[in-house]
Amino acid sequence: MTAPVFVQGMRRSGTTILYDLLYEDPSLTCFYEPLAAARPAVGGGSGVRDVDLFAEVRRLREVFAASHPELEDVSLLNYGAPRDWRLEFEPELPELLREYLRFLIGQDEAVALKFTRMSCKIPVLAEIAPDSRLVHVVRDPRAVAVSYLFGKHHRRREELADPDCFLERTSDWTQWSSYEFSEHLLGEARLSSPPRDFERILLIWCHTFEETRRGALEAYGERYAMVRNEDLREHPVATMRRLYAFLERPLPPAVERFAAVAVQSHQTLVAPLDPRWEEAYDRLGMRDAVRAAGYGES
Repeated sequence: MTAPVFVQGMRRSGTTILYDLLYEDPSLTCFYEPLAAARPAVGGGSGVRDVDLFAEVRRLREVFAASHPELEDVSLLNYGAPRDWRLEFEPELPELLREYLRFLIGQDEAVALKFTRMSCKIPVLAEIAPDSRLVHVVRDPRAVAVSYLFGKHHRRREELADPDCFLERTSDWTQWSSYEFSEHLLGEARLSSPPRDFERILLIWCHTFEETRRGALEAYGERYAMVRNEDLREHPVATMRRLYAFLERPLPPAVERFAAVAVQSHQTLVAPLDPRWEEAYDRLGMRDAVRAAGYGES
């Protein structure tokens, strides 16, 4: 069996774009967010495909549950938000969930599983599949904050497009459990004043990045690679060539063709040079994480 490929990244970081590319590989069987709620989602986060990316996960959950009567409800395989966001901060994964992931890995000779919920559990993935490779998708924290706060299909863009509104708003608004996540993380941050909405997303970005990277360096070493969303957008074919070299797999022509035509370079930022971004990095103690992710100074 070929070494499994695990993809992990924060929500809104472009993990689905990479998933779409891996999905074009005829030698790979890909599973989309196996620990998510698995509700119908045509196109996933990228909207590139006119198919329900969760369909196969739902089918295999039923197969798995049929042979595991102790699993009282298949919804318990949603290990994290929206069922229970607290689960995403736990470093461990119950044995039944580990067995479920092993079950998915065993479906084919070569598999890829894409996650957004495993940042605190990277060593668990290495235990489940000791020969696996880990791909960590990261994105400019400013772009992630915009994606979160503008919301799906940028429905709040007009409301928040003004830089002062975007960078000064304080509220209890949430998207993808962001308010709950940030409230949990604020216990460690000890800020002198309440966080602005964009700072809440930066807190989550920092936590997710640092936990994934720390776990990957400890458990994966040279079997860990970081892929920047911006590199994938600007140079999709070259980035996929580097990734496949890391995976020690030949880059299929279908993946190369899809990368050349389907990946869009544009992304939305709000006042990227505004000093309030840099001030927030310092206030949240995330300067080193931003640099480690390859973004350096604005």
